[in-house]
Amino acid sequence: MQLTPTERDRLLLFGAHGAAPADLSVAFVSQAAADSGSPGSPHDAMTTRRRRVAVRGTRGIGPADLVHNARLGQVEVDPRSGLVTLDGAPVRSEPTQHVPLSRLYFL
Repeated sequence: MQLTPTERDRLLLFGAHGAAPADLSVAFVSQAAADSGSPGSPHDAMTTRRRRVAVRGTRGIGPADLVHNARLGQVEVDPRSGLVTLDGAPVRSEPTQHVPLSRLYFL
């Protein structure tokens, strides 16, 4: 069996073996989903071993509440050229010269 570089790197992580990933992670869900039952119960529609944590108070959060995102700019996209501007200044991203391989490239 040949492994991709990403898979080989993940083999070295202690938390990637056996049941450790499910035991070390959480699933952020609504309060109703958290209360719906324990993992593995017959009426449980969420098939995960992860511990469920109910989220609350998220409806009123906006961009200004984020630590490094207090500034809101005017974004415009020209429908003909596709040019994106932020507060009138063009925003460009150059094509990348290097793309790392992943599992998706192997057939």
